Amino acid sequence: MESLPADTKEWFAQTRWSIDDIKELKPEWNDEKCRDFLEKYANKIVNSMVEAGWFAIENFLENEAKE
Repeated sequence: MESLPADTKEWFAQTRWSIDDIKELKPEWNDEKCRDFLEKYANKIVNSMVEAGWFAIENFLENEAKE
Protein backbone atom coordinates (compact mmCIF):
# COMPACT_ATOMS: atom_id res chain seq x y z
CA MET A 1 0.00 0.00 0.00
CA GLU A 2 1.29 3.47 -0.86
CA SER A 3 1.96 5.73 2.07
CA LEU A 4 -0.31 8.74 2.39
CA PRO A 5 0.86 12.32 2.82
CA ALA A 6 1.21 13.24 6.51
CA ASP A 7 -1.86 15.49 6.47
CA THR A 8 -4.14 12.84 4.93
CA LYS A 9 -6.21 10.50 7.07
CA GLU A 10 -8.13 7.47 6.00
CA TRP A 11 -11.60 7.34 7.52
CA PHE A 12 -13.48 4.12 8.24
CA ALA A 13 -16.98 3.17 9.37
CA GLN A 14 -18.54 6.53 8.58
CA THR A 15 -22.26 7.04 8.92
CA ARG A 16 -24.77 9.82 8.48
CA TRP A 17 -28.46 10.30 9.05
CA SER A 18 -31.17 11.74 6.86
CA ILE A 19 -34.78 12.82 7.04
CA ASP A 20 -35.73 9.46 5.52
CA ASP A 21 -34.07 7.66 8.44
CA ILE A 22 -36.24 9.54 10.91
CA LYS A 23 -39.33 8.86 8.80
CA GLU A 24 -38.62 5.12 9.11
CA LEU A 25 -39.44 5.49 12.82
CA LYS A 26 -41.85 8.44 12.60
CA PRO A 27 -43.65 8.15 9.24
CA GLU A 28 -46.27 10.67 10.36
CA TRP A 29 -43.65 13.45 10.69
CA ASN A 30 -43.16 15.84 7.79
CA ASP A 31 -39.72 16.76 6.41
CA GLU A 32 -39.51 19.96 8.45
CA LYS A 33 -40.16 18.19 11.75
CA CYS A 34 -37.59 15.51 10.89
CA ARG A 35 -35.01 18.18 9.96
CA ASP A 36 -35.73 20.09 13.18
CA PHE A 37 -35.25 16.89 15.18
CA LEU A 38 -31.93 16.10 13.50
CA GLU A 39 -30.69 19.66 13.95
CA LYS A 40 -31.74 19.69 17.62
CA TYR A 41 -30.08 16.36 18.46
CA ALA A 42 -27.17 16.32 15.98
CA ASN A 43 -24.44 16.82 18.59
CA LYS A 44 -25.96 14.25 20.94
CA ILE A 45 -26.28 11.75 18.08
CA VAL A 46 -22.62 12.30 17.17
CA ASN A 47 -21.50 11.87 20.77
CA SER A 48 -23.54 8.68 21.11
CA MET A 49 -22.11 7.27 17.88
CA VAL A 50 -18.55 8.07 19.00
CA GLU A 51 -19.10 6.36 22.36
CA ALA A 52 -20.64 3.32 20.69
CA GLY A 53 -17.80 3.23 18.16
CA TRP A 54 -15.10 3.26 20.84
CA PHE A 55 -16.95 0.53 22.75
CA ALA A 56 -17.10 -1.60 19.61
CA ILE A 57 -13.43 -1.00 18.73
CA GLU A 58 -12.33 -1.96 22.26
CA ASN A 59 -14.39 -5.16 22.13
CA PHE A 60 -13.14 -6.10 18.68
CA LEU A 61 -9.54 -5.51 19.79
CA GLU A 62 -10.11 -7.78 22.79
CA ASN A 63 -11.48 -10.44 20.45
CA GLU A 64 -8.45 -10.05 18.17
CA ALA A 65 -6.14 -10.59 21.15
CA LYS A 66 -7.94 -13.88 21.93
CA GLU A 67 -7.55 -15.24 18.39
